[in-house]
Amino acid sequence: MTVPVVDASTSNAWKGSANHDEQILRDIYTQSRQEKLFQNMEQASQAGLETLELLQDLDPSAYKPSEGITYPATRFGRNLKRLAQLIKAQMGLEIAAIDIGGWDTHVRQGGHEGNHANRLAEYASGITAFYLDLMLERENILILTMTDFGRTARENGNQGTDHGNAATWMALGGRVRGGIHGIWPGLQEDQLYLGRYLAHTIDFRDILGEILDRHLQAASPATILKGYQYQPVGFL
Repeated sequence: MTVPVVDASTSNAWKGSANHDEQILRDIYTQSRQEKLFQNMEQASQAGLETLELLQDLDPSAYKPSEGITYPATRFGRNLKRLAQLIKAQMGLEIAAIDIGGWDTHVRQGGHEGNHANRLAEYASGITAFYLDLMLERENILILTMTDFGRTARENGNQGTDHGNAATWMALGGRVRGGIHGIWPGLQEDQLYLGRYLAHTIDFRDILGEILDRHLQAASPATILKGYQYQPVGFL
């Protein structure tokens, strides 16, 4: 959370800004602004209804993946299968997000076997099935796996790990340059952040910026990233 600090020497400038913001709010509620808002809402609602009509014609139970492809019999697997169906239907889908939970392994995490390994197996089998199912579309598809938190580099007292700092993101697609990108920070005591967390070496906005620029070909990634000028990681 960012807490703004107002310096007394800039109080007049701040008051001017506040008056400007007030005028903007007043303008929003003028008749012309209201009409434009309602028009945009109407257009969005109409597009949503049309999309629902198209979705009703797609029966998930009738979908047949490519020959030899089997998705995990889990919620994650079913969602990936449904997404593959939508992509193959060429409905104009550009971005989709699917969640896979179960990573909050504070207790009995396990090593190559156990809770964490089971989650990795479900993830790997699901992504493999999804990618192979869409092999003919692979040049236009980018799969990015990301997390909002990592795990500690040290095991806790319950044979698990606690919420961490940095984490590995993985990308898969026809235009992805394979390999490890970024600098490995190390696991030595003096290399860990605060002595227990993996240290960040890449700003996540650089990853998203590269996707916006090189994959989605957005006109100006900086406007989407609120003025941030991304530095290419080089994975695309």
